[in-house]
Amino acid sequence: MDPNVCRCEACGISTNGMVYECEGCEMKIDVKCASLPTTVRHASHPHRTPLVLTRIPPAREEEAGKPRRCHVCRYLLRNCIAYCCSSNDCDFALDLGCAMLPASITMREWDKHHSLMLSFNASLDHPSDFICDFCEEELHPKRWMYHCRQCDLSFHLFCLKAASGWYRNIKFGRRFELDGIHRNHPLTFNHNTIKRRCNLCHVDRYDYGGFECASCYYVVCMICARTELAKMMQHLFAESHRLLGK
Repeated sequence: MDPNVCRCEACGISTNGMVYECEGCEMKIDVKCASLPTTVRHASHPHRTPLVLTRIPPAREEEAGKPRRCHVCRYLLRNCIAYCCSSNDCDFALDLGCAMLPASITMREWDKHHSLMLSFNASLDHPSDFICDFCEEELHPKRWMYHCRQCDLSFHLFCLKAASGWYRNIKFGRRFELDGIHRNHPLTFNHNTIKRRCNLCHVDRYDYGGFECASCYYVVCMICARTELAKMMQHLFAESHRLLGK
């Protein structure tokens, strides 16, 4: 039952779009990752050599040389697929989640006039400090960020969840008839950007995916929605077996 949010095993980002699934182990890879080119040239890479899509084994520490880390998030790359520099004397690498960050994003609630550009060094001609306008924490000027130079707006890469963060591959806005959760009106699958209290668990949720009714402001968080959807599916499964048994 939709929205069918699952985690792509290649990039680690959640999606409710089309995926490839292994029938044996149920591993899922979204269409974007499955369609990636084997080599790319990335603007953040200081050398001209291309980055090659590389399978990194589970334990690189047993191999000769220094273990690779993602140039952006600094996570140790083990048992994964990443873009690595093809030169033997360069350890530059990007995991797929960082390599696939959009070059620009549009967030009209933050910037009505411009797109936010992915910047690899926003310190040029910018004498003051950088503060993330979302979380209000300091940004390192020479690390990746989303930035608008005209409006002097800056954001951490993953603070804007629906645009560049963990929800960037999830399609919001679809409406569902979920009588087992809310009988009166259809519920819309949305990203809640204001603090709302779930009507089932009564916990405040903020910056989180969930369902909401536009008519009566009924809200259900994703945790409760999954639990209720699982109960509905079990009931339908049991009912179908009962009818087939007759």
